[in-house]
Amino acid sequence: MLKDIFIPMTGAPADGAALNVAVALAAHHQAHLTIAELVNLQAPVTGPWDLAPAMAMGEVHDRLRSQARANAAKLRNRLQKEAVDSEVRVVEALSSPPPEMAVSLAQCADLSVLAGTAGSPVGDAVANAFFSELLFGSGRPLLLVPPRGKLSLPLKRVVIGWTANSHAARAVHDALPLLGDAEQVDILMIDAPAGQPDKSPDPGSGIADHLARHGIAVKLVKKASHDNPLSQILIEHAQKAKAQMIVIGGYGHSRLREWVAGGMTREMLVRSPLPVLYSH
Repeated sequence: MLKDIFIPMTGAPADGAALNVAVALAAHHQAHLTIAELVNLQAPVTGPWDLAPAMAMGEVHDRLRSQARANAAKLRNRLQKEAVDSEVRVVEALSSPPPEMAVSLAQCADLSVLAGTAGSPVGDAVANAFFSELLFGSGRPLLLVPPRGKLSLPLKRVVIGWTANSHAARAVHDALPLLGDAEQVDILMIDAPAGQPDKSPDPGSGIADHLARHGIAVKLVKKASHDNPLSQILIEHAQKAKAQMIVIGGYGHSRLREWVAGGMTREMLVRSPLPVLYSH
């Protein structure tokens, strides 16, 4: 059950799409929505006389605060049109970067919603920073919404990218409040290992049975990668299945290794045209 949803405004072009999804989720689940308008206030740089730089930085901060208040007012006007219990907070990030400031708010929510990459170097850097901090620091699931991404509710078709590890198991558990109305949930295993008589003769059957006991209609699907990127196979299957959302565990390998090597998490972050629910 979702009762608290959080979304930070990152300044990325996809903020609008992410906000639409967050509002729709809050309305559907009758949840409280918290929106953070983050003000990135740079720490003053001390000059030789310690006065002019501080005065100049104070003027910059005043402009940033004024812009943040204006942005917050626009958000409140937008939310007045929605039947959603909500609040807009202006959060000043002075001693810590905005993504780190967002973590404390995300920790008090059931789900965070975040704008995905817009494809520009600056947009990628912003999205990556928020994504990493929220995924690793909040202890909560993170729904990444790509530019032009939409989420029709209630969800009817969902695809879970399944590997037998703790991250995927957490993702499935965190997705349960969103899966109750689904007509079909595909559990996709790519390059599934052979069954072992002393463990599970049919890999994937255990998690499929678990979801079925929750009353969810499940279909176990196994595919071979044939050396194609795993993200490509997952996205193509989701599109063919007319899925509205994908669920995966975030960073199944070491964080640095996967980011440098271009693992599943990074590829989905960059490539997926569908909203993706991540857990770690």
